[in-house]
Amino acid sequence: MPPQDDTGHRTLKSDPSPSRSPSERGGEIVGWLGLSALLDDVGHRNIQQLVRVAGNADAAWRADHRMLMMAGCTPAAAERFLTQRNVIDLDVISATIARERITVITRDDERYPLLLRQIADPPIALFVRGDVALLSTRSIAVVGTRKCTPYGRAATRALVGPLSRAGLTIVSGLAYLAPQVRRA
Repeated sequence: MPPQDDTGHRTLKSDPSPSRSPSERGGEIVGWLGLSALLDDVGHRNIQQLVRVAGNADAAWRADHRMLMMAGCTPAAAERFLTQRNVIDLDVISATIARERITVITRDDERYPLLLRQIADPPIALFVRGDVALLSTRSIAVVGTRKCTPYGRAATRALVGPLSRAGLTIVSGLAYLAPQVRRA
């Protein structure tokens, strides 16, 4: 899930135009934060292609309609990008990332897991809480649902604890399944 404010919702900026580029707010990583927040609205492949065409995440975040079209976005996707970009408050997202001690690892970061790079559509960024070095250990991903059932909670407890005790690092998107993963 893309980073959002404390309530889990996007926040409106008082000034709806991107007044400062991501690099003026702390480097290209902020461009990746903005692009991650747009994934649901614009699509993973559109964002990937846009970064390729633009050259980097900062330039992709500042893309105009022409660049979005050059990247292969449909007119509707381009419009969603431009509209949603104006309501994403990167300062709030950046502050949340810092306050929660989340490490953002993009695909061009050497810490990005090698095996994850090799899948068809690897995430554009990983949001890590805890020891980043664990990303290079033997791991298994726990993929859940936003509305976990009692059976899902029981199955998670039954599977995750023994796997963790066997030495596997448990990786989770930490949505609604998160409490079961942490307790197991």
